[in-house]
Amino acid sequence: MRWNYIPALAAICLAGILASSAAADDRELPWASGQAVVSPFEATAAQWVNRVAERQDLQVICNGNYDWGVLAAQGGFDPALVWGYVIQRFNVKTFRWEAHPYTHVSEAGCLYADRFWAAPDKTLTKNCQTGSTPLYEDRVITKVKYQWKTVKKRVKGTVKKVRVRNRVVVDTVVSVKVGEEPIHSICTDWPDTLFALNTFSHETMHLRGVTSESVAECWGMQLMAQVAIHFGATPEFAREIASDFLTTWYNPSRGEYWRADCVDGGSLDLSPASTSWPAGY
Repeated sequence: MRWNYIPALAAICLAGILASSAAADDRELPWASGQAVVSPFEATAAQWVNRVAERQDLQVICNGNYDWGVLAAQGGFDPALVWGYVIQRFNVKTFRWEAHPYTHVSEAGCLYADRFWAAPDKTLTKNCQTGSTPLYEDRVITKVKYQWKTVKKRVKGTVKKVRVRNRVVVDTVVSVKVGEEPIHSICTDWPDTLFALNTFSHETMHLRGVTSESVAECWGMQLMAQVAIHFGATPEFAREIASDFLTTWYNPSRGEYWRADCVDGGSLDLSPASTSWPAGY
């Protein structure tokens, strides 16, 4: 049997990865305990990978930056441009490409996907609070004043000037600050989160035996909603995620990862009866 090392690359050009943000919460990072220990995130991701690939033995291996650099040196790829890979071999007996039973994923890929999985409200991974605006309410302030006036009064047939005190009620409308209304906008790292989720669906296609990068990318994009649902998203938001990936990442500039026939109703449409593209539901 002849072995041929072919990484199935999920590539991305980034200005940089916010490595310091890896400690955003107190949970242990997916790669913290090394490859010998399967983290909760790796186990959760592997459940979906095995189901879609129709296997039971597949593993998801998250790598910190150092280990990813070592793998990059061994595999001959740029660790800053590659977020995941699968090793495939050609079986000369069956004349078929066969994948090793695991996928390696970079720190960035696991970091953003793990954050998405851990977020109680998945929509906040897309919509970040970028500021706030004060809220005001008009209120009526009532004040009582007493004014002295000089009036003329007839006393025993004689007109005299006397001072009397009058009670005066004054209502004033004032604007009172009652709180702050948050302002949300698209998170700056939302494209990274989209790419991380796609990395898992893309590499799963390679674990199923797909060797073409463009086919793996097209089918992986259509399965992104299912990945998001597995990680806890609602079906509605998962559909939005797939659409966001389509508009953010899927274009001819992706080179070998793009195909002109990867369109609604095209030859690679996994759900041709559905008009919801690319989620398929």
